[in-house]
Amino acid sequence: MRNPQDEVQVYQGITGLLARNEDRELALNLMGRLTQSHARSAQAHLAYSRLALHAENAELALQEVDAALALQPDLIEARVLRAGVHYKLGDVARAKRELQEAVAAHPKNIDLRMALARLLLDEQDLAGATAQFKRIVKQEPGHPDALYSLGLLAMEQRQPQQAEAYFRALIETGKRDHDAYYYLARIQEQRGELEEARSGYERVGEGDYWLDAQVRAASLTAKLGDMDDARRQLQDLRVRDPSLAVRLYLVEGDMLSQAGELRQALELYNRVLAEAPDNHDV
Repeated sequence: MRNPQDEVQVYQGITGLLARNEDRELALNLMGRLTQSHARSAQAHLAYSRLALHAENAELALQEVDAALALQPDLIEARVLRAGVHYKLGDVARAKRELQEAVAAHPKNIDLRMALARLLLDEQDLAGATAQFKRIVKQEPGHPDALYSLGLLAMEQRQPQQAEAYFRALIETGKRDHDAYYYLARIQEQRGELEEARSGYERVGEGDYWLDAQVRAASLTAKLGDMDDARRQLQDLRVRDPSLAVRLYLVEGDMLSQAGELRQALELYNRVLAEAPDNHDV
């Protein structure tokens, strides 16, 4: 293929197609034959390596990524993949060295630096990971994944003001804003800014934290004195997803208990027990 980008996309498509095949050995054999037919293509070896890693064959993955780098030594994706293969094989030091050397050779390559930062994060080197994410943000101020990671790291290190700054910067990018609103609300709730926190939770419209955000918003509504509205919010959630009914009834019961409405809480629990007698969480 004359256009390198076309070659990349073709092999990515082939890899994705074969990776969905439940017969891993068949998929590897097909990719192996294709790679033999294009033995001078670094992208072919790279695709074969990715498929092998997906199939839990780390040794074959290493062999093929080495072949890709022998043909194209500066292939960034291959350097990242080889580090991942070494990590999979349990050689963390070599994986780290691979990425550090690659970053030193290509200091402006954000993908390499992100890979290094994530490896350091996986190894609980929070200071090292933070330094790499900061370098990325300095180079590309609106990098959403780096901003998000820095926000989480700041929260983990009990630096709420720094975390807030990163999450607000993340919102400005227009990406991962639902995650950012969720964590901003968590920070505000911890500071006792309940109105602001509730508003933040209500702005989480999708994503992994959507349900927890809605439950927290309802709980804060109750704490702010509007129990009827809080219960209505939980009822709306139960209508939206009936499979969550028991969990949401338990939240509602807890809200009533905390508000001193013990009789109503007990009535609610009794109703849940009648509807789901085998549920041991009640």
